[in-house]
Amino acid sequence: MLLFKDNASIIFYTKPVNLHKGFELLASIAQNELGLRLVPDLYVLFCNRKRDIIKVLYRDGENLACWSKRIGCTLTFKYDDVIVTFDQKGFADFLDKRFFRNVGNRFKAC
Repeated sequence: MLLFKDNASIIFYTKPVNLHKGFELLASIAQNELGLRLVPDLYVLFCNRKRDIIKVLYRDGENLACWSKRIGCTLTFKYDDVIVTFDQKGFADFLDKRFFRNVGNRFKAC
């Protein structure tokens, strides 16, 4: 489960990104393409081409930090926007709906 601070702003960049790159490239995308200023309590999420791995970029004090998580399902988007904004509860609901739907399809009762 992804845990964020209570007052966190979560911004999901829906275009696929090459996650082999480091946080310098992700910070460049956040600042140049999205026009964001990386401040504390702002989490910017990126996904890979298959949309089964999420990488999170955030400011930890004065430094940038980055971590990734394999979410175990493929995210599908019905959004036309490149940026989707969530609060903590909304993002947890977003992931839970997709995870349980895909697990149910993957593991069938005998």
